[in-house]
Amino acid sequence: MIIISNRFLSPQKINKNAFKNCSNLESIEFGPDSSLEEIGEKSFYNCISLQALNLPKSVKIIGISSFENNKSLSKLELNEG
Repeated sequence: MIIISNRFLSPQKINKNAFKNCSNLESIEFGPDSSLEEIGEKSFYNCISLQALNLPKSVKIIGISSFENNKSLSKLELNEG
């Protein structure tokens, strides 16, 4: 599990291929004060154990194939923002 919750330490961008092929990654939590704005291309590509993701309202850009080939991903929530 990855937890991104502090607005002062939270990245504004998850870089291209950042977690690509992380087969043991099951969940990611973003705090309500997350400043994440961009998810780079193929950031979570082939994370076959990732099951659910709730993106913070600050996200404005989701790169191409960011969640491609995530066979276990059954829930992706986009918050209003």
